[in-house]
Amino acid sequence: MNKNKWFLLPVMLVIFVMLLAACQPSAPEPTDVIEEPTEAMVEPTEEEIEEPTETAVEPTEEEMEEPTEEAIEEPTEEAVEEDAAMLDVYRIAILADITSSNVWNLFGPGASAYNYVIQNGYWPTLFGLSHQRLDLVPQMAADFSSELKQEGDFWVSSLPLKEGVLWSDGSEITADDVVYTSQVVMDFDFSGNWTYAEGDLDHIEALDPYTVKFYYINKPGLAVHQYGVLQDPIVQKAYWEPLLAEAYEKLDELGDMDEDSDEYIAGLSEAQQIIYGIPADGEPIFGPFAFEKWEVGAFVENIANSSHFYNGVVVEEYVSGAYR
Repeated sequence: MNKNKWFLLPVMLVIFVMLLAACQPSAPEPTDVIEEPTEAMVEPTEEEIEEPTETAVEPTEEEMEEPTEEAIEEPTEEAVEEDAAMLDVYRIAILADITSSNVWNLFGPGASAYNYVIQNGYWPTLFGLSHQRLDLVPQMAADFSSELKQEGDFWVSSLPLKEGVLWSDGSEITADDVVYTSQVVMDFDFSGNWTYAEGDLDHIEALDPYTVKFYYINKPGLAVHQYGVLQDPIVQKAYWEPLLAEAYEKLDELGDMDEDSDEYIAGLSEAQQIIYGIPADGEPIFGPFAFEKWEVGAFVENIANSSHFYNGVVVEEYVSGAYR
C-alpha cells in the first residue's frame, strides 16, 4: 500500500472527530429550580418543640447572690494616685501669647482676649454676671447698693462688702482696696476696660472696712454704675502702693500744668508706662487660679488658689430672678 495513504488516514480521523463535536447541539442553560417548602420544612412537630427549663429561664440562687467584699476589688493606692495625677492639669490652646501679667495694663492698652482666657477671675469685683442668665449678682458685695440719692453736690450710693474674703496671701479684702484701686485709675487717667475714670464718678470713700460709698457728679445710669464701676477689678493696696511710688513721683512733677497741654499729656503717658511695665510677680489675687509661670511665646501656667472664697460654693438662680 502507498505510504502516503497510511499517513493521511490518522489526519482525516482527527478532522472527522472535530467536525462531529462541532455539530453537537449546545447544552441547555440550567434553569432555576425552586423547591416549594414542604410542611415539614416550615413548622417543627410537637416532638421537636422543646419547652425551656426553669434553669434556662431564671438564674439560680447561687447566681443571684451579692458579690462578697472579697470579690469586690478595691483600686490600689497607685491606681488612685495615677487617676488623680491625670486630673491635676488641663490645657487650653490659644492662638496668640498674652500681652502682660500687669493688671493695670491688662485692663488698659494691653487688653487681650487671650489674657481674659488665662487670667479671668484673678481680681475681685463688687458684682459680676451669673454664668447661666448673665444676671447682675454680688461677688465682693454683701448686698445690692443703696438707691442713688442727691447729697450736696453729689449723687451718692453706699454698698456693704462681704467679710472674711481673702487674698491669696491670706490677708482680707477690704474697702481700702476698693478705694485705692479706683483712685489710682482716676489719678493716672487709665482707659480701656477701666471705668472708674469714665463717666461722672468723683471718688469712692471707705466708711468702714466693709462699707464703701460712691460719689458721682451727675446721677449715673446702669452703664456707669451697675455695669461699670461696680464691675471694675479691685487690686490689693498693700502690694501695689510701694510699687507705684515712682509713678506718683512722676505725676507730682507735673504739678498744676494744664491737663490739655502737650507737656502734661507726655508726662502723664510716661507715668502710665512706668506702671504698665511693673512685673506683677507674686501679686496676691482673689480668683480660683493664680499666676505661676509665663514662658513668652510658649505657655502660661496657673495654679489653684486654695483660699478662694467661692471654692465649693453652690449657686442657685430662680425663675423670679432671685439669686442665692
